[in-house]
Amino acid sequence: MLNRAADIFLWVLYGVFWIAAGWGKAVDVPQFAISVSAYQILPTSWVDPLAYAMVSAEVAAGVLIAVSRTRAAGCGLALGLLAVFTSAVARALYRGEFHECGCKIPLIQGTTVGPHLLFRNLLLGAWGVFLLYRHSGSRRREGLGRAAAPLWEGRWRIAQVVLILCLTVTTLYQKGINAKIIREGGYSPSGGFSNRSPMEAGVKLPSFQGALVGAPAGTRHKVAFGPGEPPCVVILFKSSCTACALSAPAWNAWFAREGGAKGGEEKGKMRFVGICTSDPDSSRRFAERYKILFPVINVDPQTWAEFRTSVVPKILKVSGEGVVTEVRATAP
Repeated sequence: MLNRAADIFLWVLYGVFWIAAGWGKAVDVPQFAISVSAYQILPTSWVDPLAYAMVSAEVAAGVLIAVSRTRAAGCGLALGLLAVFTSAVARALYRGEFHECGCKIPLIQGTTVGPHLLFRNLLLGAWGVFLLYRHSGSRRREGLGRAAAPLWEGRWRIAQVVLILCLTVTTLYQKGINAKIIREGGYSPSGGFSNRSPMEAGVKLPSFQGALVGAPAGTRHKVAFGPGEPPCVVILFKSSCTACALSAPAWNAWFAREGGAKGGEEKGKMRFVGICTSDPDSSRRFAERYKILFPVINVDPQTWAEFRTSVVPKILKVSGEGVVTEVRATAP
């Protein structure tokens, strides 16, 4: 009786995990689509349909797992999803990419791509395989006999405990990574373009330009510094960064107060420009999702190196002559 109760608890727990994973994404599917787009695997037109399909599949897997008659089907669906997720993470690691993984479970959302994700997914996969094997082999075990059955049950319990302990340690490790990201002010952009000293007040920036996000191909936006130019606010961010998404409304409010209707082109107004380190499609999705009011551009690695930053979001207040007067992580 106790063994049966333990089995039911472990199945339900596994199902609840998948329901929570899907529900966390369902709350804000457009933001999840931005995370999917950051992997740069699919054509742009496929990203939104896939995001909705993945959210539906995760919730469906959790519900199927929690119901006794459909556990095998739900577990198979969950293992298939894990295979897809793990392949995408492995590809990102191979390419040296660094962005949020897309996980939306409350305890681990905001986690960046890293080897720990592969280990976590392997543990979740092993848990699913154990449950599926136990479910499919229940009849065979009935014939083991009174002597062998307890031994098999004991090994099964030990394996389950070890898996859950490993998952707990991995989750705590992920939370530690998230806490470090928050302490440092955001996500480290991929590439590590600059080895110079960090950005600080007093640094002189050159004029720069980049491809204007959301505009026709070839459209450039230039920010010039020199005598008579108005001051400028430069906001450095990444589309898949949760901290950046949460900060977007404050950026818009700041722009509305001090930037004017045309990005600071009116006399006496500050200029605002956002520099997104993501690919053009992910940058466009972010700007549209959060209705960014000021120009957003993509720049080349050499231009990015001028900003000497290792984490985002980062905000630079720059004088009209190009001298950085303040460096901060959040809008005032």
